Amino acid sequence: MTGSEYAILNRWSLDDLRSLASLQLARAQRVLGQPLVAQLYLDMAEQLSDPRERRRYYVSAYREARQALEAFPSANAFFELVLPKDIKNEIDALKSSYDVVNQTAKGRSDWDVHYQEFLQYYEKNKDPGWLNSSYATITNIRERAQRLEEWKKKLSGEGVKVLEPEKKPPPSPTKDAIDSATVALLLGIGGVLLMKGSK
Repeated sequence: MTGSEYAILNRWSLDDLRSLASLQLARAQRVLGQPLVAQLYLDMAEQLSDPRERRRYYVSAYREARQALEAFPSANAFFELVLPKDIKNEIDALKSSYDVVNQTAKGRSDWDVHYQEFLQYYEKNKDPGWLNSSYATITNIRERAQRLEEWKKKLSGEGVKVLEPEKKPPPSPTKDAIDSATVALLLGIGGVLLMKGSK
């Protein structure tokens, strides 16, 4: 595992970490057909009350299960850290794009068939859980997004005005940092004034 992966895991909630470790362990045991040290780490985490120690053991359980699988190239798809909310965000964004294109493309029999097929796919996958949140799932959604781009080119070439979803501006890290600094400064000034007023 890389340092950036450890950093990502340290930002996850304990519940998400436990689910990730349990899922990775189940996959490894299914592939290898034998008990793993990772199970020991997972069991120890369940017995601890200190959140920091539990986090450490959950990460260790995930790491051990992952290392056990790394000898199998076919298991590489298990290694991208994908949360259910990542799947949810991507499929919802794709649904918004499909709906916008459908505003002007509906009524064409070939598009209508494609759009209805996507709606069925969306309904089956719009509420992802840990068991269906994987690199393969998110890859499939991205492949569908690429197919939508191909449809947009085809429709535009046939004279259909293709609309684009409204793009939200990305959050500004600089602005967030300035806002945080401003709040901290105001709190500091307020604290000094309170101290002076109490003398």
